Amino acid sequence: MMICGMLRSRADWAAIFFCLLFIALGCAWIGELGLQMDEVLFARAVYPPYRADIELLGKTRPLMLMDYVGAAKAYIWKPIMRNLGASAATVRVPAVVLGALTIWLFYLLVKRTLGVRTALTATALLSVDTNFVLTSRWDWGPVVLQHLLAVAGVLSVLQFSRDRRKRWLAIGFVLLGLGAWDKALFFWTFSGLAVATAAVFPRRVWRLLTWRNVAVATGSLAVGAMPLIVYNVKYPLATFRQSSWSWQENVGQKARAFVITLQGGGLLGSIVREEWDGPVREPDDAIKRAWVSTARAAGMPRTNGYAHLAGLALALAPFVWRSTAARAVLFVLIYCAVAWVQMAFTVGAGGSTHHTVLLWPFPHLAIAAVLAEVSRRLGRSGIPALAFVAVTACLSSLAVIGTTYTNMLRNGGVKEWTDAIYPAAAAVQEMKPAFVCVLDWGLYENTFLLSQGRTSMCAAPDPAADPDAVKEQIRTPGIVYITHTEANRLYPEITKGYLSIAESEGFRIAESRVLHDYNGRPIIEVFKLYKP
Repeated sequence: MMICGMLRSRADWAAIFFCLLFIALGCAWIGELGLQMDEVLFARAVYPPYRADIELLGKTRPLMLMDYVGAAKAYIWKPIMRNLGASAATVRVPAVVLGALTIWLFYLLVKRTLGVRTALTATALLSVDTNFVLTSRWDWGPVVLQHLLAVAGVLSVLQFSRDRRKRWLAIGFVLLGLGAWDKALFFWTFSGLAVATAAVFPRRVWRLLTWRNVAVATGSLAVGAMPLIVYNVKYPLATFRQSSWSWQENVGQKARAFVITLQGGGLLGSIVREEWDGPVREPDDAIKRAWVSTARAAGMPRTNGYAHLAGLALALAPFVWRSTAARAVLFVLIYCAVAWVQMAFTVGAGGSTHHTVLLWPFPHLAIAAVLAEVSRRLGRSGIPALAFVAVTACLSSLAVIGTTYTNMLRNGGVKEWTDAIYPAAAAVQEMKPAFVCVLDWGLYENTFLLSQGRTSMCAAPDPAADPDAVKEQIRTPGIVYITHTEANRLYPEITKGYLSIAESEGFRIAESRVLHDYNGRPIIEVFKLYKP
């Protein structure tokens, strides 16, 4: 009854359809590809021992996963893991559902500010946006909570600006504070939204800028970000010492990354393998074969029409400059400029799809606002014209998702996303380890999560920097070692140096098992060391 009461028009039902379409796309063959280490980074706060914690109410509470990534995601996923176990589905399906919730809240936000026509257009574009779907499904950024908390926070503050109820102001800024805890890079989003709001709506902001409202907003922001604040008190300014700006950053490369992300092809080759990187496996059931055949018949496109659509919207913006759409465009341009400039000059960030996509979903708002306003001025032909443009763009984005999934089904994942992690984790457990020692990057959190926290983990010391620590570690009984095979190691010098020291100390490899991915590639190696 409550849900039906919320859905007061056919437009609402259409928005629900787009949310369900997003879930269907995001959850298709959810178990394909292995769990990547950053994707399950939150395992550090789901299962003890916790990396950064605090004693609260008689229990140890995890605060952060890294100096700039908080444990917010772990608090959502922890009951899921406890009740349903650890698998690709329990990791990925909740992320997709939260992405769908973001789409619904985005629909409400645009509907209340720019009308139903714009809202449906923006929602349709977002629901099949190639990178929004894929980065929600494979939430290694992480980005899902960043998007959800940004949109929910803005929607709450908008409600406050209309009815002046301070509870909405408090809720909005608590949500924005939680975004900062989830990932400190949320300050890019927050500052972009703040500057854009002040620049485009100065009179409204000035009217609301009372001491009481400032106090509520500031206090609520601090409440939401409290775990991040506590962490930086306990470990003095650790988050801020990890980030730095430099004018030497490759801004041109980051600008290209933005365009590639907007075009939808940013993840091709970086998560799923290309066809040339064989061997290729052909689909093993009718649905997969139909999907692959359709994608190949479409030409396996690697870019969608969203960049062209953005260019079209910018070209048409001067013709609608005296409308509400103009303010939407100006807001989004300022927001993107402020957030992206910080991204561009932050050392080691901003050059990847999972950074650029943090600007989403607001670009879709500007595109939809212009297209919807132009359609209104076209009279009776406006809605058919808008529908044609939107459907064409959506189909182009769906086609790139088709390319990505086809490569996934036929070619498998790159070594960081290998499905060999599943038999490797099982092999580790069969060897009944006292500890599991990881010798290469990308095998720690995923192995730990798949054991559901029952395995004690350790990382190998750097053999070049601390050979004595290696000698001490190899004498520890019951250790099972896990690394990538020689051709797939990300840091080959670690495994090579470690085994060289072990050999010099009289140790030999025993019970070695090489685990292959579904395509038959030898990817992961598991073994013990023994001294004859």
